[in-house]
Amino acid sequence: MATEERETVSERRRPARVLATVIAQMMETSLGQSLLMSQGSPIILFTRPISAVFMGLAILSIGRGIWIEARSKALEVAEEDVD
Repeated sequence: MATEERETVSERRRPARVLATVIAQMMETSLGQSLLMSQGSPIILFTRPISAVFMGLAILSIGRGIWIEARSKALEVAEEDVD
């Protein structure tokens, strides 16, 4: 395969980074507006069922990542103890 035909991983991820940057700015603006409407109370983020679903998914996703990381470290320690 010619070198000019190969794409690096960073080149393939560039559109995702641009999209994430744009969406992050929009989300920050929307969060600020929501908190202004609720006079600073974060309860407004949990008043709609769809927002509760997304918050639940976010919490589960973060929890799963932490669990997988802790499990892999525990397996590494167990393997070192066997050696």
